[in-house]
Amino acid sequence: MKSEGWKISAMLACSIACMAGCAALYHEREEQNKALQHMVSEFTKEDAPRSLTASKPTVDAGEQEAALQELEDAWQLLQIKWEIQKRLKEKGADSANPQMIYEKYFRLKQGEMARLEGIERLDECGMFPLLDSHFGGVAMGMDESVWVQYRNNAFGSIWDYLTPSAIVVTDSAPQMGFMGTLAGMNFAQIQENLYETEVKEGFLYHEDRKVYYLQYGDEFYDYIFWSEDEDGSHAWLNIEHAWRDRS
Repeated sequence: MKSEGWKISAMLACSIACMAGCAALYHEREEQNKALQHMVSEFTKEDAPRSLTASKPTVDAGEQEAALQELEDAWQLLQIKWEIQKRLKEKGADSANPQMIYEKYFRLKQGEMARLEGIERLDECGMFPLLDSHFGGVAMGMDESVWVQYRNNAFGSIWDYLTPSAIVVTDSAPQMGFMGTLAGMNFAQIQENLYETEVKEGFLYHEDRKVYYLQYGDEFYDYIFWSEDEDGSHAWLNIEHAWRDRS
């Protein structure tokens, strides 16, 4: 009888211990989930609509994973852009002289850029049209509004020593313009800042629609402001080497 009582007591003690252990593990897991949810919500709450955060205060596992992956992608992109900016600084000190500013970009070899961005094939890159040409050129981004464009296309191979044919500026960027005139302006603003010149009509490769552009230049570069709108709304700027006779 005593042995039976001992067994019952031992089993009861084990059951209590197991229940306590399970409760502790459950509590720890819940605390970890809460901490993870808090971390993700802290990173994402600024971008989330107020109505969404109010109606759904918790984040499920799928959303957590997506948010963390987005943060990791953003961090990797920042690292790439930091490396690009470091390369630019190595290629020449900042200067008020446009030639010094632009030449840093024109020295960026395609192979070097591809290695920095982890690109193995050119079809992973962007493709910008070449004005008045039936071809496009591979484009690699410096930041959200400044790109370097190479003359080979996405179906070719990476050329290690190929340098850009143009700097393409898609929006207002400090120091990336001509005499204080920047991308993002319309033709009226551009001509008011610079001087009046003919609005020319052109085309983009494999496109039926027309484009319009203003072309200016100095001793070293051509500055082409172009837009798909006749009034030049939000014009992009192509900066290209000017192969003029300087004799």
